[in-house]
Amino acid sequence: MATIKFDTRKFLKILQEAGFDQKQAEGLTEAMRAAIEESELVTKKDLQIELAPI
Repeated sequence: MATIKFDTRKFLKILQEAGFDQKQAEGLTEAMRAAIEESELVTKKDLQIELAPI
């Protein structure tokens, strides 16, 4: 499966520029990082390989 890149520093900066305080931005960033890390996402290529006739 594909690896999802997540730039936590950039995400944190965007949240703070949007008005989140430091604690809120850090909490949301950590929650997003954990959710992405724990997810099992697949790409179109993964699906094509899995669904290809034998």
